[in-house]
This record gives sequence, C-alpha cells and structure tokens, in this order.
Amino acid sequence: MGGNFFIPSLYHLVLLYLFTYIFIIILTQKYINSPEGRVEWSKTYDSGYKTEVSHSIYETLDGGFILLGQYGDEESGAWILKLNNRGDVEWAKGYPGLWTGGGKEGEVIPLPDGSFLLVRGIIAHLTSTGDMIWQKEYYSREGGGGFTHGVRLREGGYVVVGDSFHGWPKPPFRMWIMKIDENGEVIWAKGYKTDKDDFIGDLIREIKELPSGNLITTGMMETPDLLLFVLNLNPDGSTLWQKAYGPIAGLSIEPLSDNGYIVAGLTSFGAGNGDFWVLKLLPDGTCPPLGVDYNFISGDLTLTVNDTNIMPVSITPIVRDVFLSVEDTHAVVMQQAP
Repeated sequence: MGGNFFIPSLYHLVLLYLFTYIFIIILTQKYINSPEGRVEWSKTYDSGYKTEVSHSIYETLDGGFILLGQYGDEESGAWILKLNNRGDVEWAKGYPGLWTGGGKEGEVIPLPDGSFLLVRGIIAHLTSTGDMIWQKEYYSREGGGGFTHGVRLREGGYVVVGDSFHGWPKPPFRMWIMKIDENGEVIWAKGYKTDKDDFIGDLIREIKELPSGNLITTGMMETPDLLLFVLNLNPDGSTLWQKAYGPIAGLSIEPLSDNGYIVAGLTSFGAGNGDFWVLKLLPDGTCPPLGVDYNFISGDLTLTVNDTNIMPVSITPIVRDVFLSVEDTHAVVMQQAP
C-alpha cells in the first residue's frame, strides 16, 4: 500500500517528524491559498509504492505546478508530477534509479519554452511532458558529483550547485558550482571548501543570479561547528565576498530590491532542537553584529561528461483530497540582531 506525499526535513531525521506538517502548510499557503489564507484545495498523491517524498514545487507558465519527489520500496527513483492549477494530474513520470540515496533533493526548473531542467544528481533537459531531450552526469578525477539546485541565466545556460560523491579519502573540494550551456556542456566548473582541514561536510543549498549578473549562494558547513555561509560570486565563479554566521544552517536565499538579501535557515537558539532563523543581510552580507569574513578556498575542476540512459516510466498516482484544519499559530520570535 502506498504512502502519501509529504515534505521532508532537510538535515536531521528528527526534524522530519517535528516539521512535516509545517512544511505542508507553508507549501499550501505559498501556492494554493486565497489572499486571506483560506485553503482552496489540498491533495495527496500516492504512487502505489511504500514511500513518496516531495522535494520541490514550482509554478509553471500555464499557471499549474511541477512537483519533484521520489518513490520507492524494492524499486525506487525520482518522480515528477505536472499538475494543473487545481492540483489535478496532467502527467506523472518516474525515473528509475535516479539518485534516491543520501537524503538528496533536487528540483525541476520551468523554462520559457515550456520544457524543464531537471537537477537531481544528473542534469537533464526534459520536454514539456517529461521525456528526455538530453541527460548527463559529471565526474572529476576523484569521483562523481551530484547536483541538487540550479538557476537559468538571463544570458542563457545554467549554473548548478552540488557536492562530490567521494567520501574517503576526502576530495580536494566537497562543494561544486558549474556553469553549463543549453546542451549541458561545461563552460566552467569550480570546487570550494573551507580553510579548515577537518571539515565534516559542506553543502551548498541554493544559488540565485543577481541583476548585475553576479551569483549569490548559501549553505552550511561543519568545521566542526555548524555555520551558515553566503558566497557572492562573479559570473566566472570567482569570489567577491564570503561571510559566515552561526550556529545555523542555510537553506534558502533571495535577493531583495534594496540590494540586500533575505536568508532562511535552521538554528538552535530557541527551546527546541531546531528553530527557523531568518536573516536580513545588507548588500555587503553583514547583519550587524552578525556576519564575519570567512576564508573559502576555490579551484578549477576538470570534469568528464557522460551521457546517461534513464528511461522515464509512467507512474499514475492515486489522488486524494485532504481537508486541513487551519489555525493561527503563536510563534515566539527571538531577535538576534541588530
């Protein structure tokens, strides 16, 4: 008997149980609520497998939605659902074996012509109905890289972020940023790491293009303390400035009209094991007294590009309406700065 789609936590298993329903409500309010916060519709999608987990959702050009998740029991893979603006399924495809281990996520990015860029370990260009146009994987001399997030550039092409698969011995660079053209060919690729030789794991969570053409990215590093970092990069991937804040894990960053940034993350300042943390940053990345310069080391990566051969399969979900009880919350706000 299949499970229902739910939104997972991003780092720790315990947070999965603490925040599952919160993330469902956030998704609902962002995409399918009336301006007054009244739920217009809410649905679950059952693949028929034991487990379904959703990772990202975007609005499409036709006013519907594209949802990326995964399914699995003995067989597992990525699962993409195209929904209309009422949550009805227009098409649904599974991609067997496509990077389901390690808690990795990914996203499906809508493109201006109605097609999609899939970023989930591999990079793939999909038609408007989820079939493969091209699909590629990328390897360095030390091992493979898995990509989880990306952005389409205004000039064309894409920048994607991820990390090295290789665990031991430690790779020269754990964090990867790569620029590719419209056909997936590498324009440049760089690795980044902290100046701490004992890092446990550094992860880039998101990347955005700025009006200037520069790039802004956030993530987490364990050195061994957990820190949020923000990197401001030139269009060629070289570093303009780099800041660290903590103890916090960075999840998402958004440029603002005042040239500053808003960053969402997780921290443990509050009473629980994990709390939401939101930082409003000045254009130079500071949030006085928070935000200290941090030394990231970067270097060029030489990557080998291979075509992959993942064949989409049809996985039609069982769709159920879910009736949510909506209540006002009473969050306790603890201001850290200024």
